[in-house]
Amino acid sequence: IVSAVVISMVIIAAYRSRRMLEPFFELISAFKRLSSGDFSARLEFGARDERQMVADAFNSMTEQLEDGIRMRQGLAVAEEVQHNFFPQICSTVAGLDIGVRISYSEETGGDYIDVIEGGDGKVCVVVGDVIGHGVGAALLMTTVRALIRGRYEVDSNLANTISSVNEKLAVDMGDSGRFVTLFIMEIDTRISALTWVRAGH
Repeated sequence: IVSAVVISMVIIAAYRSRRMLEPFFELISAFKRLSSGDFSARLEFGARDERQMVADAFNSMTEQLEDGIRMRQGLAVAEEVQHNFFPQICSTVAGLDIGVRISYSEETGGDYIDVIEGGDGKVCVVVGDVIGHGVGAALLMTTVRALIRGRYEVDSNLANTISSVNEKLAVDMGDSGRFVTLFIMEIDTRISALTWVRAGH
């Protein structure tokens, strides 16, 4: 009888411990799936107790991790695109040695520098700063770059270029409070002259 009671107690204890440990093993399995990159891993114990609280916390953490990684991947692409906009200096203008270095505090930013060869011994150098940091500033910087390049190639007069760009940006920015400061300079090596416009920079 004693043996039967002991065996029964052992069986009951093993069964109960197995039921108690099942959520723990499920949690370990879910963490393993998550660590291997499977963001579909979710926990649902169906009981409104501490186990489900852990499951809810795990599910919330998984969603936030997935969003964070997706955002980091998007920022990496934005960083690569913006870095491709940096001027590739290969000046064909005699007598000029041009170098550019830029370093952002974040993945992307609003600092802006460009070198545009205008032909006939002319080189245009642009330095600017968009208000703010991050992706928003980078997008505005890209817009400014495109507007200046497009206008300068049509009309190399710096005053006309900046006036045209300013008008377009003022319409696009509206009352957002966003702005850009700029310094644009043209070097004319034929007559050894510098012409520049300082737009708040």
